Amino acid sequence: MSTPPPGYGQPPPPSAFAPPPGPGAYPTAPPPRRSETGSSYGGSGTLHGPTGAPPTAGTPKKRHGWLLPTVVGALALFVGVSVGASGGTDSSTELAALEEENAQLSRENNELLSANEALQAENESVQTAADAVDPGPVVEPTDPATATGPTTAPADAPDFTRTSPGAIGTTTTIGDRGESWDVTLGAPTFNADDSVAAENMFNDPAPDGLAYVIVPVTATYHGAETSNLWLDIDVTFVTASGNSYDESTSFVVGPGDLSDLGELYDGASGTGNVTMAIPVGAQDEAGATWSVQAGWFNEPVFFAAR
Repeated sequence: MSTPPPGYGQPPPPSAFAPPPGPGAYPTAPPPRRSETGSSYGGSGTLHGPTGAPPTAGTPKKRHGWLLPTVVGALALFVGVSVGASGGTDSSTELAALEEENAQLSRENNELLSANEALQAENESVQTAADAVDPGPVVEPTDPATATGPTTAPADAPDFTRTSPGAIGTTTTIGDRGESWDVTLGAPTFNADDSVAAENMFNDPAPDGLAYVIVPVTATYHGAETSNLWLDIDVTFVTASGNSYDESTSFVVGPGDLSDLGELYDGASGTGNVTMAIPVGAQDEAGATWSVQAGWFNEPVFFAAR
């Protein structure tokens, strides 16, 4: 039979971690703590329990570990309530401002609506008054197909151009730039050499092939200034072939000359003669005309030669 190993069947040895036998192996009182009058643990100050007496062995001192978290939580709650109240006040102020602005916009809108209604009423009143005006009798146009009696087209009126001259004795208006002249040519006196010679002893005879003619001119001035007809009215004889003759062909003093007239104001009229030399018999040619120009920049008008 083999020999058992050492310790086999024997009680186990005491544990290295087992407390030593016997009472009082460990202290039953908590370690000493700082006294309210002591300077430090292990100092010279006296240690006391809650009642002022030294702590009893075996009775541990209570620790108030809940106090600090409670105080911190209360402070956090107070700050949150204060912030919430402040935010609520700001929101209330903004809401009141928005409500006031909305009310102001509503009042302005109502005023615009009232003004629009007033304008509509005024327009209706004006339209009613216009409808009430009597337009008078309505003249229906005559249908040429149903008209009775003969119809004749009016003769073409002259437009006082060289190809469509106005007749002697008719009147036309020259000018439209702030002033104008109503001009009429009277019946000319052809072959007036004797009358010209009798008017002034210094008048020269007409050049060869030419004869004097005296043309009466009547003009009425319209404008804000004044007019001298002998300066403002130019009369020229235009032959059928297009040659022009005026007072510059022979300078003479004619009877009742246009230069004898004074200034004309608005609405005033004057009549005077223009004397010149033209080719003998040229007035009898078809297409011969008189050209009359008034002012500086106006187009001339034309009258028949006779």
